[in-house]
Formats: sequence, C-alpha cells, structure tokens
Amino acid sequence: MCRSLTDLEDAELRSALHAFGQAARSLLQDALVGVYVTGSLVMGDYQPASSDIDFLAVTSSPLAQTDVPRIAALHLSLQRAHQQARRLEGAYAAAGRLSASGIAGLIVTVGSGKQAALSPSDYTADNMWALRHCAFAVDGPPPTSVMPPVAADDVRAALRDYLAELVARAQSAHGNPVDTLLNIARCLFGIERGRACTKAEAAEWLGGREPSLRDALSAAQSLRAGGMRDGDGDAVRRGLGGASAVARRILA
Repeated sequence: MCRSLTDLEDAELRSALHAFGQAARSLLQDALVGVYVTGSLVMGDYQPASSDIDFLAVTSSPLAQTDVPRIAALHLSLQRAHQQARRLEGAYAAAGRLSASGIAGLIVTVGSGKQAALSPSDYTADNMWALRHCAFAVDGPPPTSVMPPVAADDVRAALRDYLAELVARAQSAHGNPVDTLLNIARCLFGIERGRACTKAEAAEWLGGREPSLRDALSAAQSLRAGGMRDGDGDAVRRGLGGASAVARRILA
C-alpha cells in the first residue's frame, strides 16, 4: 500500500498528483483543508488500462455553483500538462459535511471525461472507510485527522445496498459486466469482513469461496488489465449470473 506520494513508483503519476495538490492549494488558498488520494492506486491494485485515480479534496466550507468553472479550469489545465491527470475522478466537499455514513449535501464532482458539476453526493460509509484507512494526503494533514471513524457494521450496511444495485444491474444487462462482476465480489468480501478491499483481493477471495466462479473472475481481471484472451468475455457474462445468485443468497 502507498502511504505517501513519494511511495509511487511511476514518476508521471507523482508529478501529476504533486501538480494537482499545488494547483488546488493555489486556487482555494486557506479554504483547502487537504487533497486525499484513495482507491486502487493507494491499495496496490492500479491498472493503467482501466483504473481511475480516486480523490477527495476537502474544503473548510461548502463550495457553490460559482466555484465550479474555476475547478473545471483547474482540471483542464492539469490535463493539458499531465496525461495522468485525465484519470482523476472524485469530488470537492466541505469538512463539516463528512460523516461516517458519507457526505451530506452537494459536492463538486470531477470525473475522467466529464465536466465538473455541483451534484448530490453519492459517497457512502465504505467510501469514507477507505478515505480514512486507505488514503494519503497530496496536500494537508493525514487523512485520519480529517476523515471520521467508520464502524464495520456501517460499511456492511452500505455495501449491502450497493450489492442490491449491482444485482439489479446484472439482471438488466446494463453497465460493464467486468466492473459489475468485480464489484459484486468486492461487496461480498466487504459484507463479510467489514472493510473495503481491492478488486484483485476480492476476486481471489471469492474464487476461493466459490470455485465455480474462478474462471470468470480470472477473465474479468485479465480484461481489466487490458488483456484480450479468447473466451474471456463469455466467461465473465456466465460468471455474472453465478455471482448474482451468491449475492441474492446473502441479501435474502
């Protein structure tokens, strides 16, 4: 796990994130509490072919619609200077709105390939757990001094809700089947363990618990890494049905 920016081996990633922290501080000045990176990049499961760089920028007070163009311009400038900055995906949120259950109210969201926007927060307890335990500061104090503590049962409850959404998505054939399968695995792991995990860790765990899903999970991991083995797509689609059946047993 990466504990700080200096732990990253990829020089371009380090440069892009360092520039992000500097740009956010220059724009927001004392209104910026800190910029935190989490997700696969921190947890050792980053895949250049498919992974985003998840972040949360914490501010001292809520941002408004008038702040959105300034943040959009910041990210556009970063993307022009650093190719890796195009993978940044996250939000700007006020410290007073962070809680164990998520983030209240409106936040400024920034997504890879999407314009910045003032949007309702969709952060839940599992996201907050990861931001506290599996994150590092690009700028600001350590995440444990900013992010609230999150109980394991709160993580489980949030993941049960997300798991139900994923099962419905699988049944409707909406979304990316690779992401849906691996996220079902992550939810099942988190419901049992009460913590967040990587897609790779979840795939290995679920494959051990459900041997019939091993081939599908292996295929999903290959596709996520940019591989194109014959039959992987079909294996993932078949495995999605089996993983959904496991999920329905847990949700019953």
